[in-house]
Amino acid sequence: MRGLPRRRSARGRDGLRFRTRGEGFRLAGGNTFLDFCEDYRDCPFTSVIFSSDKNKFGDLASLAGRQIEIRGPITVYQGKPEIIIRDPGQIRLAP
Repeated sequence: MRGLPRRRSARGRDGLRFRTRGEGFRLAGGNTFLDFCEDYRDCPFTSVIFSSDKNKFGDLASLAGRQIEIRGPITVYQGKPEIIIRDPGQIRLAP
């Protein structure tokens, strides 16, 4: 996956774990996207928190620029892989 800084993934019993440094958060249509590239349009991967799940999460902006690990199954949306984040336990600071 070209363009993803400091990435590492490993298969575990909970699906694929993806670790990278988040570039920022983007709001679109009430959904929150965690972007991992300077320009999300060029990024080969994304993750999303749907507006219906947003109330489960605290201050996501505090994670911006920090190395985080996202866990969950990878799906493909419009030709690009993504992880849908429905639970705060899917995001954590990388060890």
